[in-house]
Amino acid sequence: NLEVQLNDQAKLFLNNSSKNWYDLNKKELHLSKIFSWFSEDFGQDKATLLRFISEFLPNELGDKIKQNPDAWEVKYTDYDWDLNGQ
Repeated sequence: NLEVQLNDQAKLFLNNSSKNWYDLNKKELHLSKIFSWFSEDFGQDKATLLRFISEFLPNELGDKIKQNPDAWEVKYTDYDWDLNGQ
């Protein structure tokens, strides 16, 4: 049950446009800075990271990323430190 809950939360997080967003035309992924800070948890390189996140994205987007991960540029969004005060 824990695995299902973790996958559900990953899906919610990666599809939350206030934290991560995607530009299909430019093939850019704007990911939360958390993926940069904890990069070792998500893979050794960009392709591994993209394969990981593609599993939690809508099928069309995930499939496009998996087809050619090298074609995508990863950018990291600014982290909102105000969240820590809540």
